[in-house]
Amino acid sequence: MSYHNKETKEAFKELKTSESGLTGEEAEKRLKEYGLNEIKEEKGISPLKILVSQFKNVVVWILIIATIISAFLKEYVDAIVILVIVVLIAILGFTQEYRAERA
Repeated sequence: MSYHNKETKEAFKELKTSESGLTGEEAEKRLKEYGLNEIKEEKGISPLKILVSQFKNVVVWILIIATIISAFLKEYVDAIVILVIVVLIAILGFTQEYRAERA
């Protein structure tokens, strides 16, 4: 379907039309056969799926495991700092993907 590379007459022949366009009868026939000329809008990804996808990253899981180990070793300050980093990564990633999805 690279009609921009073809000669006009050749494109008309392949599309079974002419320079003056389709006849009313042919237009109705094609409308019944192919339906309306509409672009179907795909459903976007839900915000919950976007949020969950932020935790599918290996680095995030390593940080979560480091948080658990730090808490187990009673290094609470380290655990909190690492947890804050994980939350920031999730928030920033979610915000970026959510805005991209809405664009």
